[in-house]
Parts: sequence; structure tokens; C-alpha cells
Amino acid sequence: QAGEIRNDPVRLRQMLATEAAIHDIPEAIVFQRDGTILARAGLTFSMEFDLLRDIPANLDRAAQGEVVVLTKDDDERVRALIRLDRWVDTYLYVGRLVDAQVLVHAGQTRSAVAEYQRLEDERSRIQITFVLIYIVVALLLLLAAVWVGLGFASRLINPVSTLIRAAEKVRGGDLGARVPEGPADDELASLGRAFNRMTSQLESQRSELMEANQQLNTRRRFTEAVLSGVSSGVIGLDTDGNINLPNRSAIQLLNVSADSLIGEPFSQAVPEMAPLLAEARERPGRKAQAQVNMVRGARPHVLMVRVTADRKDDAITGFVVTFDDVTELVAAQRSAAWSDIA
Repeated sequence: QAGEIRNDPVRLRQMLATEAAIHDIPEAIVFQRDGTILARAGLTFSMEFDLLRDIPANLDRAAQGEVVVLTKDDDERVRALIRLDRWVDTYLYVGRLVDAQVLVHAGQTRSAVAEYQRLEDERSRIQITFVLIYIVVALLLLLAAVWVGLGFASRLINPVSTLIRAAEKVRGGDLGARVPEGPADDELASLGRAFNRMTSQLESQRSELMEANQQLNTRRRFTEAVLSGVSSGVIGLDTDGNINLPNRSAIQLLNVSADSLIGEPFSQAVPEMAPLLAEARERPGRKAQAQVNMVRGARPHVLMVRVTADRKDDAITGFVVTFDDVTELVAAQRSAAWSDIA
């Protein structure tokens, strides 16, 4: 039936006029893509002029099923173009007068839509800018926090590092090392002051020890010089009976080396004199004395031995062993005795 109407121009004009009257459309044209007009309704002179001027540029949009609305700013008419689905390459072009106020509102609406689209695009750009600014501010805050943290850590680490370096100097023997002292209410400053007091005490004690050691060395050299000029053998013992100071005469009389005597127990180095050392230990207030016969270097010797305990506040601090070689004297006494008997 649609094909029959399309091929019957009279029926097509009647139907178009009826539909235009029903929908209050003053202008309507049915035409083909090549520009052939199949039917018209109403006053369509200006529309026929638009078919040659404006329609060809919008046919492709209408051919895809889109309703193409055409308006002009200087015209109070609104026209529309649509493709008729049941007919091949056939289009309906209608027009209608519209109140000028409606056109104004339509223009304002289009402006508002355009402004909305612009603001929407601007919002996206502002959001991106805000995100970038937020990231930059966050990075700046992070860098500031790191910088403040490093500064605070440096304030804590520097005194500790200084203290460590000073302790290394002290370990190396430099007791004059000192660290800066901070405020009185600072814990690290208190630690630094304690360290300085400690190093000061160590330095003074080391000076005192060095001075005392020097005095002891001086006394020891003086004692050795005195004992080296004594013909009697002298041996100094500690509280445990270990030899710590033999003189030259004692080394010669015992026929041993100094290295073999120093540090050795007296009872093992000279077992012949051990009973006298035991007697002096049991009775420290009395001197133990006796003649001791010894054989050194395949020669017999008679020694007059004396062992004296060195006491301080009734406590034994050491022993002194002195002995003389009386071998010739005993031999002379024996000769004299035999002479008297003879």
C-alpha cells in the first residue's frame, strides 16, 4: 500500500495535506534524494528554495536516521528533515512558524548548553590542575618533613658522633680529648660533661701513675746500684715467696742466670733454703738464720743464710733473703781447730 501511494501523486498530496493539517504544520514536502518533489502541502516556496541551498549538505545525516533540525537566527521558522523508512531515498521536509520568544529561549538554551559543556571541560582541566597542585604541595611537604627530620637527626647525631670520635682518641691514648658541653638541661650535654670529667680524671691519674712509676724506677735503679756493690747475696721475695729482685752477688753465688730466677718460686729455685723461708713465714717477728751447704758447679759451698719477713701493719708484704759464702772461713776455722789440737 505504501508503494501505491508513492506512485499516486494525488493520493500522496491528499495524505500529506491531511497529516499537515492534523499536526498543524503549514509547510511540508516529500521529495527524493535527486531533488524530485513527490508532494507538497501549504506554502512551500521558500522550502523549495532551501532544497537547493541547505538540504544537500544535510541529506547524509538524515539518511542515517537522524532528525535534522534547521534554524536561522534571522528567521522565525523551524524546519526539520527526516528520512521515510518505507520508501527508498525519500525524505520528508517540514517547516513551522515559531514565536520569536521561543527562538530566544532556544538560543539561550543552546548558549547555556554550550556554556555547560565549556564549564564541564573547564572542570576537568581544573580537577587535573588541582590534582597536580595537590601532588606538588604533598611533595613539598614531604621534602620539608624530610629536611626537618634530617636537621633534627643531625642535632641528635652530631653530639653522639663527636663523643664517639673523642672516645676513639681516648682509646688511642689521647686522654686530652674533650667534647663541647651544651646547655645544662640537655641529656647529651650531661653525657659530654661526664665524659670530660672522666677523661680529666684519667689524664690526672695517668700523670700520677707515670710519676709514681718513674719514682719506682728511680728507686729500683738506686736499690740495684746499692745491691750490686754489696758482696753478700740479696734476694727479694713477694708475699707468695716468688723471686722478684736478685742482686749480682746472689746470681754469682748461686751460679744461675737472672732470667731463670726472676718470677720463680724461691723454694724451687733454691730448695736448700726453703726451710728457712718456712720458718720466717711461721714466725715473722724473728729472723731465721742458719748455715746451708750447697753444691754449685761441682763445688761445695757453705752459705750463711738469713731470711727476714717484711711487715706492714702486722701483715707480711714480702721477704728478704741475704747470704754470704763462708766456705773459706769454715775451712780456716777447721784448720785452726786442727792446729790447736795438734
